[in-house]
Amino acid sequence: MKEAAHLLKRRTFVKNPADATRQINDSLEDQTRPRIRNLIPDVALDGLTKLVGCERDLFHQG
Repeated sequence: MKEAAHLLKRRTFVKNPADATRQINDSLEDQTRPRIRNLIPDVALDGLTKLVGCERDLFHQG
């Protein structure tokens, strides 16, 4: 997990879940070279959200 620590980012879902959703989707789109867009729907995150994760190997081909 130490090598992946730079990938972890703190987001404040309670204050602005829509902004956190946008940031996550934008980051994912950048990392997948626009193949994956808007993976997380606008209504998926809310003030009760504690963690959002993704298994990189599911999307990585190579």
